Amino acid sequence: MSKSGSNLITNILKEAQAYSSMDIIESYIEKGEDLSNLPVQPLYTAIKSLSTDLVASSLSKFSPKQRQVFLDLDLWKKDDLDPNSFSYWIDVYSKCNDDKIKSEFLNSTEFALFLKGRMSIWTFDSEDPQYPDHDFYFLTEDNLLLFEFEEDYPYIGEVKQFVADLYTEHGVEGAYQYIFKIVSEGFLNMQEEEYRFKKHRLNDFGFVDYYDALELCNPFPSLSHINFFISKKEAHTPNIDREAQNQCLDNNALIAFKDRVDELSEELSKVNSQERLSYLQFNFTRLINSSLTVEDALKDGALAMTRIGKKTLAYMKLGFSYILENTKDNSQNIFADEGVFSAFDFVEIYNIGHSLILFEQKRIKKAMAQNGFNAENDTFLGEVIGTILDESFNEPVQFISNKIDNTKNTVDSFEELLNLQNDISLIGGILPFARGFFTTFKELEESNKLMDEYYLNFTVADIDFEALLLSTFVNFSNGVKLDGDSGKIGLLVSELKKFSLETMSNQGTLESKIKEFTQSFGLSSVHKVEDYLQTLVQFHLSGYDITHLTEEEFRHVGGPLLLNIGSN
Repeated sequence: MSKSGSNLITNILKEAQAYSSMDIIESYIEKGEDLSNLPVQPLYTAIKSLSTDLVASSLSKFSPKQRQVFLDLDLWKKDDLDPNSFSYWIDVYSKCNDDKIKSEFLNSTEFALFLKGRMSIWTFDSEDPQYPDHDFYFLTEDNLLLFEFEEDYPYIGEVKQFVADLYTEHGVEGAYQYIFKIVSEGFLNMQEEEYRFKKHRLNDFGFVDYYDALELCNPFPSLSHINFFISKKEAHTPNIDREAQNQCLDNNALIAFKDRVDELSEELSKVNSQERLSYLQFNFTRLINSSLTVEDALKDGALAMTRIGKKTLAYMKLGFSYILENTKDNSQNIFADEGVFSAFDFVEIYNIGHSLILFEQKRIKKAMAQNGFNAENDTFLGEVIGTILDESFNEPVQFISNKIDNTKNTVDSFEELLNLQNDISLIGGILPFARGFFTTFKELEESNKLMDEYYLNFTVADIDFEALLLSTFVNFSNGVKLDGDSGKIGLLVSELKKFSLETMSNQGTLESKIKEFTQSFGLSSVHKVEDYLQTLVQFHLSGYDITHLTEEEFRHVGGPLLLNIGSN
């Protein structure tokens, strides 16, 4: 067993925690200590929370590569440079007193693209001057170039000074040629070229470009593809440079991993190759960064990073669990001795888990679409199914192990995946019946055969599938048939009391009635439908002493539709 392997994730967590305190990093900055050896990601997160004055005074403490990566992280949206995101750095560099570092920024491709994207730059002839019809412009000191800007742009004074600084540094002729070159070149060509450089720079620090992140976190097209990939997998350990290994993650992205990786750590302890462990550490960092990049969570802050961390861990653990389940009964005994991580890396394991979830979500979407349910009418399905749907698209996905008290388990193992699949199979089977109820209900509603005053405990707008199904079931249990002529779907309070006394109070009788009901109404082929009906009865009617409630109190009882007629 490899102790270094078993501690791989734990050590990553400890390193991230070491830089998790803004106070610690801020104290480094305030003391003027050298920051060039600190990992980039926690530094980036820290400086974005500090004042621009403090960051400006500390720029010299960062290495040129660090300063460049800060810009690479902050100024791009996917493959486009965003001129609107420059404000923070314009403010920072305008306050920088180090001319060499300021020059580094002013001569960067990013600043050139900013000028081209945010300003309109025109050649100017002082002998035949053509001025804009507004005051939002300035001339260069040689009166050969005119910069036009938006009325409400707040940093025009700083930009004007930057242009003057370029003239001071390059001289009049050199600065004019430099800026004129910016004007002459195509913005898209400049951006495309810089984008390629940016990708490589971020890659060296363990960060991942948006499109590379999409490619890296690329789900499998089908379950058979996953199984084939697992069956044919062989170990491959790429070489990585030392600088790429010396990176750590922001603690917020790793909070979810604390005390929840024992099984993964045990498997990592089987890896004896230090080269493999070094690669796995880099691969873990790359996976987390890819997950953050896809959703732009690094810019969105701590809560977004924590949410992505939880989802990433869940997919990773699910993929790991599925590999173990998939290989435990065949000849791939190599995993028993050398461990899953001898062949699979974190990204591959994550993609397996992510794909398994996507397959189930696709099943839901397909069943919903086939039966005509969407965001506009899915509330008709009721609270139990509605909650299953919500949690099936949560991040991470949750399985509701107890629908009565809403106990949830994260779907991060093969066992929980099977539980989720059971619920989704139920939904797929019950939706055609829900569609039938919905169609009939809408016809009655549109023909004005349903009125709010008919019911004690529902308005027509609030009636859903669960209420209709329970009403039908209670009537069936009591031997009562619906009055199709009146369209008044529901039951009397006295009939609910009868159901409570004669059926609901006896579990054996309730189970028998449910079985008879599902067989009589063609529901018996629906997966786990008897459990679903049991859940509806318990969810909506347990907790009440139905036999002793007053009529007024029944107005607040959910479940079946109670008719507002007669003496009960």
